[in-house]
Parts: sequence; structure tokens; C-alpha cells
Amino acid sequence: MGTGPSAQASPGEALDFTALRTAVLEPWRPFLHGNRFASLVAVKGIPGRAEQSGQPFFGADGEALESALLALGWQSNSWCGIVLELPDRAQLTAAELRLLVETIDPRALLALDRPALRGIQEGFGEELLPRVPEPGQKCWLLGRALVFVDGFEAALVSDDGGEAKRRVWRELKALKTLKVQGN
Repeated sequence: MGTGPSAQASPGEALDFTALRTAVLEPWRPFLHGNRFASLVAVKGIPGRAEQSGQPFFGADGEALESALLALGWQSNSWCGIVLELPDRAQLTAAELRLLVETIDPRALLALDRPALRGIQEGFGEELLPRVPEPGQKCWLLGRALVFVDGFEAALVSDDGGEAKRRVWRELKALKTLKVQGN
């Protein structure tokens, strides 16, 4: 068998999909956090202060998301985060975001802010995602649940007495109703 993503398996020889997935994801590794074989992909469009280090989902927002997902029944190794832009790096295009999602092939997507939702909609197109979900509502995209949370990280630093955090928690609860095996 040849090497590289375009290699064909000869009769009786199986493709190594783990190696193929790893090779396809390698160029985008700086934009990824967590398990590249996850059943949930969280997409973040607006980088926070913690991302100034160049690591996605690093800091308070990553810890808060991990805690929220655990509280909703998602194991800590069941999710992967994608951040659309990092300091000193080019921003992911909508096509690259779609490639990453399709390569990881999760059962559910979580858009953590409006730029993430726009990136998903642009990447998959209006014909596949004609209606974007309201915050806290799920819709379906190629057999995957899509849940939109309006401003996850912004809610963590809001000084509104906790109302933004409570709103985001209500929106995140749409993930709890998903019947995802092996998450």
C-alpha cells in the first residue's frame, strides 16, 4: 500500500482510518483541543484572553466548558474543541472548518458564539443548514445534532449578577437531551 491520504488499499488490505484521520488533522492541530475522535465538537469563533497563549480552550473558559459538559453527562474525553482563529495564525476558513468536522465525524456540534455558528453555516451551506437554531435549541446537520449557545465565554466574565451564566446553562442543557451512545 502507498503512503498518504490518496493511497488505495490493495485487495485484502484494510485502510488504517486512525492513521488517515490523524494525518488529515495534523496541519490544524494548533486550532484543536481534546479528543480528535470525539462524539461532540465545540466550535468557538471569538478567541478569548486565554487563547493569547496560542492554545485553544486554555484557561477559565475551557475549564468551565469541561465542567458543564461533565454535568450534562458527557465524559471528559468525549469532546473536541475547535477555535476559528488564534493570535499570529491565519483564521480557519469555512471550508477548513467543515473538513475538520467531517474528519472528526462527531455525533453533535456545539457552536459557542455567533461567529462559530456563522462559520458552521458557511462551511456547510444553506442547502444543508437552511435554518440556524435559536440559542438553546437543536437542529440537525447531516445527521448530527447542532446546538447554539450565544456567547459562552462572554457569559463567564459578564457582570450582570450571573444572569448570562444562567442563560448559557439553559442553552447548554439542549445537549443533555441528546441520546448519544458512547459519548
